[in-house]
Order: sequence, then C-alpha cells, then structure tokens
Amino acid sequence: IEYTKTQIENEIDGTPAGAVLQTDSNGHGTEVTGAAAGNGASETSRRYRGMAPKADIVVVKAGDGSFTDERVKDALTYAQKISITESKPVVVNLSLGGQSNAHDGTSTLDEAVDSFTASGNGRVAVVAAGNAGNESIHVTGTVGTSSTEDLTITVPSYSPITGDVNDVFQLELWWNNGDNTTVTLV
Repeated sequence: IEYTKTQIENEIDGTPAGAVLQTDSNGHGTEVTGAAAGNGASETSRRYRGMAPKADIVVVKAGDGSFTDERVKDALTYAQKISITESKPVVVNLSLGGQSNAHDGTSTLDEAVDSFTASGNGRVAVVAAGNAGNESIHVTGTVGTSSTEDLTITVPSYSPITGDVNDVFQLELWWNNGDNTTVTLV
C-alpha cells in the first residue's frame, strides 16, 4: 500500500481519518526519521530539528519487529525506484540490529546494499553497526584442514517466558562455500 503525503499528514493532524493502516509498532523508525529530517514542528519554538529538516521523507515498512533480507531488499528496490522517478538522491537508514549472516560482505543483503550504493548514483545506505556491541555474542576463528576445534558456549541464566517456543537459543556457524565441515553439538 502506498500512502500520499496528504493521507499521512491527515493521520497526524489530531483528527485521524483512519486511512493509513500501518503504524511504527516500536517507534524506532519514527525516532530515527525525526533525528534525520524532523522539522521541529512538535514544539512552538521549533528548537529541535533533524539534520536535514527540508528533506522529503519516504517511509518504507520492511518488517514489524523482524526484517527478512528479502523484504529489506524489496525496500531498497522501492527507494531506488523513487530516487530515479523523482530525480533526487536518496539516503536509506537500515537500523535493523540483526545478528544474522557472516558479517563479511558476502550475504545477499550485503550485496544488495553494495549494488544500491554503487558509485556515483546518488544513493547512500546508512547501516547500523554495534547495536549489540556490548554483548559477547560473536566469536571468530580458523580451523585448519583436517583439524578440529572445540568451542565452549555459555548460555547465561534467564527467566523463562510463558508460552510455546518463547525460550530460544540460536547458533549460527559460517564457513566458506565448498568446504567439507562436520559439526557436533553436545
């Protein structure tokens, strides 16, 4: 669904019409948008403005708490289309905070961002880094040919959450394509 500027402004004018069916369920996207392009209109003094208060804003909802690579790539494609149609540069914020992929630039999402920001096309992607910088959640290493390595992972104590499938432990291992690797989990 694509909403017009008029429809969106009608929703936030104090008497919403109910035409816009989407919301920012966690507030982070709205907060980042305000820091980037807010015009200060929420206060009479207009004292607090974003870095680019005269910028146009295109909001693309690529998820609701979970952002699959495919939906984020679709959002990049949409932003690229708008940039081309409007003949304007575009800055996309990707403050997703995910922990998935090898973090080495080889994932399909990494490659999509590289393509989106190809040199000289007026498109920039601002990608968050360090959302979990204070957490010891990443380990890297090299296992030589015909050798083994032991890795001990300590899961910290936690309070179980009531319900089905709420307590999850996720382990991702990444290795080079074509490598023959055996993993034993005890």
